[in-house]
Amino acid sequence: MLKDKIFIVIGIILLLFSVPFFLIFFLLLAICISASYDPAVTSNITMDVVVSYFIFFSIFFFPGLCLYIKGRRLMKTEKETKMNVPEIVNIYRRISISTLCMKINKSEAETIRLVNKYIKKGLIKGKLDMVTGEIITEKALNDKKDISTRCPNCGAFVNKTILTGENLICEYCGTNLSMNIGRK
Repeated sequence: MLKDKIFIVIGIILLLFSVPFFLIFFLLLAICISASYDPAVTSNITMDVVVSYFIFFSIFFFPGLCLYIKGRRLMKTEKETKMNVPEIVNIYRRISISTLCMKINKSEAETIRLVNKYIKKGLIKGKLDMVTGEIITEKALNDKKDISTRCPNCGAFVNKTILTGENLICEYCGTNLSMNIGRK
């Protein structure tokens, strides 16, 4: 992801920019301390100047450090997601986008983008069906059955695609129709 790299680069730039202020701060601090202990050393440097260099150092160092850490965390999360998404999709032969969102802790739009990216790269072998909102693996696509039947409980017409081993459930009354497959 580009966002994590931008955070890391800006963080490193700010950290590098803070180094001279840090070195000057310690140099001035050493001069002030030696001037206070040794009356022979005279210095026009006051503690106000030393404090101002510490403030300049802090202005660049702490935001730089925060951006760098945030970028590293984003990069780590992206790597974990890259490893998890294809594994999750391949474990389930069919998984809804909303379920995958919850498992990887991403928004629906981000999940769809990731799934499309991994399908193009070949990490996920299957397709993203936007009509049903599901990701179906290539293996599962070969095992699917299109079923059309009437529910004996409520009389609703059920037209659905199921995978081998799945139960057909009436979406209106919740009756298990797996026993009625083949009868119309």
